[in-house]
Amino acid sequence: MINRLISQYNTLSYQPQIILLICGFGVVRILSALIMDFSRAVPGADMLIDLLLLAAIITFVYTSWKKEFEKIHIRFGLVITLLLAFNFLQFGGIAGYGRFNYFASIYFIVMVYAQRALYTTIAFNLLLLLAVLYISNTSPAWLQHIDFGVSFQTLDFWFTLLLISVFTIYLKDLTVTQGDNLSQLNLQMAEQVRESRKLGKRLEQANLELKQAQARLENEVSRRTEMLRKKNQSVETFIELNTTELIHTVDELLASMHTVKSSSSYADKLKLSSEELAGVVESIRTSLKENTLLDRKVIRNHERNA
Repeated sequence: MINRLISQYNTLSYQPQIILLICGFGVVRILSALIMDFSRAVPGADMLIDLLLLAAIITFVYTSWKKEFEKIHIRFGLVITLLLAFNFLQFGGIAGYGRFNYFASIYFIVMVYAQRALYTTIAFNLLLLLAVLYISNTSPAWLQHIDFGVSFQTLDFWFTLLLISVFTIYLKDLTVTQGDNLSQLNLQMAEQVRESRKLGKRLEQANLELKQAQARLENEVSRRTEMLRKKNQSVETFIELNTTELIHTVDELLASMHTVKSSSSYADKLKLSSEELAGVVESIRTSLKENTLLDRKVIRNHERNA
């Protein structure tokens, strides 16, 4: 259970942590005062003030732990201030050790409240302190049982209290301002992260579209390559068929050319042409026999030589 409470305490921000820490010390201090009250005879009013302070602080601790401490009403701070003023008188004013409770109340008020509520509570605290100091200096009859000591510490007490008030308010304002700046920076960074994620999604979508376009292009290239191959195959088949049909006619032509018996120049040229044509026919026969593509270079060479 203790570990769970410590873990929950660590999840709080710095303000609730400081407030709960002050309240914790306050509870210990008041409990020790109550033990002293029960161990000796004290006026009933003093014991009542200690009990009310203990109840108020415990209530505040519970409220701060379960809810947001910013929602605590200003009246609670005024009640705490009033009880601490009586406690200040109870422990002998400036000469007693109740002044440290007053110092703690300044920290408490500054941490709990802000803006108008803060300045109102601080002003009420200081004005009430003036009244308490006046009462302690006049020592009325109903407080004759309390030794208020000498009053030369009043100036030091006021100086310390004002110094604590000013610096605590300044440090809180500085901390809150820096916290707001950091929060704003976090919001900006979060916005940049969101924009980066959107850009990443757009780039991913563009990459996907590019891959799809590449796949379509590859399919189109494959399709056209296959079409070109089929066309080439058709051309080769056409050439082969035509060559097969013509080869017999060419053989007959060659046979007729070999039967020519003449010594004229025309006959010599005809004989030379028949030899070249025989070479072409032999190349065609070889290609058809080996089931390979026709060697057009041979045909062209024969054409050029002719």
